[in-house]
Amino acid sequence: MEDYLKPEDGSQSPGASGETKSVRPGSQSFLELITKKAGYVDKTGMILELLNESSGPYFLSRPRRFGKTVLLDTIRAIGSGDRCLFEGLEIAKDEHKYQWDPFPVIRIAMNTVDPDPERFETSMISRLVRIGKLHKAEIDASGVMAAISGLIETVSMNDASFYPKDSESIYRSGHNVALLIDEYDFPLLCNINDQKKANEIRIQLHHFYSAIKGSSDFLRFIFVTGITKFSQASFFSSMNNVDDLTLDPRFSAICGFTLEEIEKFYGPKLESATPKFISTEQLQPNSTPKELLDKLLHWYDSYSWDGQTRVLNPYSVKRCLDTFKFDYYWYNSGTSLFTMLMERKHGNLFKVFGNDLSIDEHIEIMDTENISDASFLLQTGYLTVDSVDVIGEGHNKSLKYNLRIPNLEVRYAINHELALRFLVPQGTDDPTKYLAIKKNDLLSAFCSRNVDETERLLWSIFSSIPNILYHGGADNILHIMLISLLKYGDAWPCSEVFSDGGRSDLIFQIPDGGFIVIEVKHEKGSSQPKGHDSSISPYAHVGASSLLKDGLLSETEAKVLDRKVKEAFNQIMERHYTRPLMKFNQKICAAAVAVYGTSKVMVRFADVVWRNEIREELGWNEMPYAISQGPLSQP
Repeated sequence: MEDYLKPEDGSQSPGASGETKSVRPGSQSFLELITKKAGYVDKTGMILELLNESSGPYFLSRPRRFGKTVLLDTIRAIGSGDRCLFEGLEIAKDEHKYQWDPFPVIRIAMNTVDPDPERFETSMISRLVRIGKLHKAEIDASGVMAAISGLIETVSMNDASFYPKDSESIYRSGHNVALLIDEYDFPLLCNINDQKKANEIRIQLHHFYSAIKGSSDFLRFIFVTGITKFSQASFFSSMNNVDDLTLDPRFSAICGFTLEEIEKFYGPKLESATPKFISTEQLQPNSTPKELLDKLLHWYDSYSWDGQTRVLNPYSVKRCLDTFKFDYYWYNSGTSLFTMLMERKHGNLFKVFGNDLSIDEHIEIMDTENISDASFLLQTGYLTVDSVDVIGEGHNKSLKYNLRIPNLEVRYAINHELALRFLVPQGTDDPTKYLAIKKNDLLSAFCSRNVDETERLLWSIFSSIPNILYHGGADNILHIMLISLLKYGDAWPCSEVFSDGGRSDLIFQIPDGGFIVIEVKHEKGSSQPKGHDSSISPYAHVGASSLLKDGLLSETEAKVLDRKVKEAFNQIMERHYTRPLMKFNQKICAAAVAVYGTSKVMVRFADVVWRNEIREELGWNEMPYAISQGPLSQP
C-alpha cells in the first residue's frame, strides 16, 4: 500500500490556527492538505462512524468537484494506521475512539479509465495492474473479472508482515481490505447520449462489479462514490443491501463546507483576504471579513441533502479565496451535465424553475434511457433540498423532499446553458462570442435607457425561443431568458432580490454608477383581459412604441402592454423593491418590461426620486420615494 509520511516539521495539527496556505488548484490529496496546512476541513468524525458501523457497501452521491475524492483519500490515509497525521482531528481526539490498526486499501478512480467501450477493458486491466504493483501483488491480466478478483484476494492474503505476528485482529484472517471506488458512474456518463455505447459499457461494468461481489469475503469495507444512481452500472444490482448515504441526515455535511467549518478552518484566511478583495473591487470599501463571508454564502452556499444542514461548494470557495475574485468556478471547471439533460429532454425543462418540484423518500435508481429530471438535477448539483415534509403516520409515513436552485453560481450556470442553447442560432461559429455581443447590445440599451433599441432587441431574442419551452407558462421562461443575457459582463446582476415588501425580478448595477430595477410582466396573447382600461398610462406617454410604428404591434396589443407596464411600475414602488438600494446614494432607475404573447414587447424607464426636505430627518433606509412622471433624461 502507498506510504503516508508524517509531516516533516513535526507539527501536530492542520487545525484552525494560522492562515491556510494555497496548494495546487483542486488538490484532492489529504496528505498535501495536511502537511502544507492548506485548510483541510475535518470530516474524520463522520468517517469514524462509518468505519465503526459495518462493512457497507456504502454509496454516496454528490455533485462533481464536491470533495468526494478527498473523502476517499482521507479513508486511505486512515488505513495507514499513522495516528500522527491526524493529530488535532476528531478521529484522534480520544484514543479509545479508534484503535489505529492498519489495513490495506485499494482505491480505484474510474475517471482515470478510458470510457470508450472498445478500450475500456484494456484500460481497466492496466489500471488494476498498476494498483497491484503498489501493493507488491501480481495479478491475472487475462480479463477484468480475473484482474479485480485477483487484486482483492492477493492484497488480502499476501501481506502477513503488515500485521504483528501476535495480533488477534480479524485482519490476520484475510477479511481486511478496504475497497474505495471513486466516480463509479464516469464511464456511463461519458456515453449517456449514445445508447449503443452505454449498453456496451453496462455489460463490462456488470462483469466488474459482479467480480467484486464474488470477492466480498476478503473485504472489510466498501465505499463507492459517484454523481448518479444508474441501474445499468450494475453496482446496485450486483451488491447486496447497498447503504445509500446520500440523503442520510447523519452524513449531510460529509462533503462541502458548513458555515461553522468555514469560520473555524478558514477564519484567518478570511481576515487576510478581505483587503485583497477590496483592492480588486470585489467588495465595497471598508468591508469586513463578515461581509466577505456573507458574499461567499450568497454565491456558493445552500446545498443541502436533508433540508437542514447547508454546505458551501468547497471547490468554488477555495478558488475564490485563492484568487480574491468571485467567479463561476464550479460551472467553468468541467462538462455541464445540465446540457446533457437538455439534449435528452429537448429543452422541456421549464419546471426546474417552478415552486413545486420534489422527489419522494428515496433517490430513484435510473437507467440511461429514462432519466428522472428532478432526481438527476439534485444529484448533479443543479437543484438542492430546500425542505423535507413528513407525509402520513406510522407504517404509512414517508418523506417528500422539496427542491430548489441552491445559489447564485448554479443559477448562472442554468441561465448560461439556456442562453447558449436557445438564444444562439444554429450553425453559429462561436456561440459564446455571439452571446457576448447580444449581451453587450442589450446591456447598453438598458443602461442608456434607449426604449426603441431595448424593445427591438427583446423582440428578436424572445422570438428565437422555441414554442416547446412555453408549455406550462411563458412567465418564467421570458424572465429567465432576460436574466440569462443580463447576467454577463460588468453589471452587478441579482435576480429575485428580497425587500420588505416582496421580491424583485432583477436588479443590476450600471458600470458607471447607479442601479436599474427591472420588473417583467407577461400577458397571454389569446384575448384582452377583462376590465382593461383603454387609456394610456402616464408612464408610457413618451411617444408610441417603435414596434407599433413599424406595424409589428397592433393598437390593441399596445394597450394591453401599456396596462402591464403600469402594473410593473406600481409593483416596484408598492413593494419597495428599490428601498434596499438607497443606502448606496446612487441614481435608481425603474424599468418595466411587458410582454404580450411570446415576443411582443413594450419597455419603459423612469427615475426613482425622493423628497429632499425629509431625507436628512429620516435617513436613507426610511426615505419616501416615487417614480417621476416624465421622460427619463439620458445619464
